[in-house]
Amino acid sequence: VLDIGHAAAVLGVNALQDVLMQVTLADLFSNLGPNGEFDAREMWKHSTLTARLMARAPRRLFSEIDENEVFITGLLHDIGKFVLFEQLRREFAEATVEAQRSGRDQGEVERSTFGFNHADVGLMVAERWHLPRSVSRAIGEHHDAKVARTGETLTVLLIAADHIAHETLERNRPKLSRKLPKKVVERLELTPEEIETWVGCSIELQALEDPF
Repeated sequence: VLDIGHAAAVLGVNALQDVLMQVTLADLFSNLGPNGEFDAREMWKHSTLTARLMARAPRRLFSEIDENEVFITGLLHDIGKFVLFEQLRREFAEATVEAQRSGRDQGEVERSTFGFNHADVGLMVAERWHLPRSVSRAIGEHHDAKVARTGETLTVLLIAADHIAHETLERNRPKLSRKLPKKVVERLELTPEEIETWVGCSIELQALEDPF
């Protein structure tokens, strides 16, 4: 590829936009090295994996959503964590440790600590960046268990991909120790075969380079 025009022709404008967004965000947070229990590099690895998993979801689901919004939703879903780490480093690290120690949902621990969580902060960032409303809503609701049954497809797809990414990154094996929430499976009408294929895809994608 010789120039931006050539890149757009080869990749397509939407794919090029996804690549540029990923590079820009990686550069934005490249100064955030490991700090206690929060490793920004690992968090970024999780974000990129979630984005790629969303893009590899069963194709039938894409009839219900704007395909151009899928990758950016996964990439930015935890953007609030980076902001909290940058602004409230010690308190956020302590909340992360508490979530890991207790087994509680991190968003729940953050809300009890700060009165808000990283999904709330992510929603604010998405709105300030004038992202599509469906993307902003998915980012803001991805820790809200109530939306799993009736939420928009993009939001529930994010919840599923986020779950699989966490499970496979932590254990690096093609089997979920914690099954996808029943409400998510029912809402997306996922078959056991689709889930198995999706989980296997996550393992394959982890061979990607560290984006930093």
